[in-house]
Amino acid sequence: MKRIIKTNEFSVAAIITIIWILFGLVNPDILTVANLYAITRASIISATFALSCLLVLLAVGIDMSFYAVGCTSIYVVLNYLVKNKMFDTPLLLIFGASIVLAIILQLINWFFIDRLSLQPFIVTIGSQSLYKGFLLAFIGTTYITTLPTSMKSLATKYIASTTNSSGITSNLHFLVFIVIIMYVLMHLMLSYTRFGRNIYAIGADVIAAKRAGINISKTRFFVFLLAGIICGIGGMFQVTLNRAAVPADLVGQELMVIAAVVLGGGMGKQARGSILGTALGVILLSLISNSLILMKIPSYYQQAFTGIIILIGLVIQSSKGKEQAVD
Repeated sequence: MKRIIKTNEFSVAAIITIIWILFGLVNPDILTVANLYAITRASIISATFALSCLLVLLAVGIDMSFYAVGCTSIYVVLNYLVKNKMFDTPLLLIFGASIVLAIILQLINWFFIDRLSLQPFIVTIGSQSLYKGFLLAFIGTTYITTLPTSMKSLATKYIASTTNSSGITSNLHFLVFIVIIMYVLMHLMLSYTRFGRNIYAIGADVIAAKRAGINISKTRFFVFLLAGIICGIGGMFQVTLNRAAVPADLVGQELMVIAAVVLGGGMGKQARGSILGTALGVILLSLISNSLILMKIPSYYQQAFTGIIILIGLVIQSSKGKEQAVD
């Protein structure tokens, strides 16, 4: 039990519980099942992209381009389908096309970071701007609201629905379970495969990993390939849930996802890239955002409060990291 209490995941879960109860005392609707459904739906997009962010962060460094990759890939696909009036395109084909484009965009990052030995943060800042500029300049700037039939069907695929005392109806979306499956698979890969161990080894010490016989370039290649797959899926989820494709609408909001990953213990020499921690980090930030909206608190106060919680979480994480180092 003491070992569990010392974990970063326990700290984040405790913060979630405390905030949920305190906010619930102010507004009882926050403690309802309806709000739980709303939080899970709000977490789907950020939770998906957080997996890509975590993967690259563990093996290489901070990636600032994941939203740009996801938005660009799905918008290019939908723009082509709409212009050619291919509204009966199967969902799997749309997913596949989005994923392929996202992989190509992430492998461009891999080339500059791995083959040219450039700094990940600088490269991905540049590619973020490049992809966004390319999308707006050469593909389109208009909102796409007429989606393929298969995406419209997925957008309304709910598992359950409930209504709170204020008459607000919230739905538990089917995609929540897809995200859960993705997290389970990522946990199994990182914890029980040689590839996962190689990722941790490279993230901890590239030189030591190379001396141990790990193929650094190959491992990084597959990391960016997987990141591309996840970004392609995330882009699909974002357009499906919003029922519209808006060019580069998520670009610029990457820091909240990165904050969730860091809160979950995905950064630092002692970090083990906890999948559970990443999920809890996403839930925490979604809980704060959703609850403050229900309490009708202005957006600038929301940002300030969110920043305070992030700092508190990082201080706790840092102190626990020092305790583990001493132990």
